[in-house]
Amino acid sequence: MDTVLTTTFLLLASPPATGAETTGAASGGLVRPVFTKPESRAVKAPEGHTTLRWRYPGAKSPTGLCFELQQAPTAAFRQARTRYLGPDRAVFVSGLGEGDAFFRVRPVVADTAPGPWSRTARVQVRYVSRRLVLVLMGVGALLLLATLAVIFGGHRRSRAAEVEAPGE
Repeated sequence: MDTVLTTTFLLLASPPATGAETTGAASGGLVRPVFTKPESRAVKAPEGHTTLRWRYPGAKSPTGLCFELQQAPTAAFRQARTRYLGPDRAVFVSGLGEGDAFFRVRPVVADTAPGPWSRTARVQVRYVSRRLVLVLMGVGALLLLATLAVIFGGHRRSRAAEVEAPGE
């Protein structure tokens, strides 16, 4: 039952920007990345996994530009862990437990301070209720038994008809 999930994405408002975050002065001219997926404030992914995508809005990407994607259980990012560090602008995320997960991304270039964090993407994972899963499995089992009864009943009747009229 661990594979039956519903995932919802919400983009949260970012903290107030300082002058360094908007101009990139404190981060070597790097600008804040922008998530492009999730594209709206609420997106559902029934399998519980998704691809996070972002773009770098700078006019020209610096040489050696990489991105750091962090995940945390709260929007405060006190227990954040890096899920990805590299040049790609999309990451497939899976293996999320039930509840909320928060993601943010920032540009990183060697020998410079990291750039500002993006707006936070919130992923809500809610499992389908166990009761619903058991009801659906019960209905499936009943349909299987009814199908088998029809097949074996028809087979028995056709064999009985062959025995009654063997020479015809």
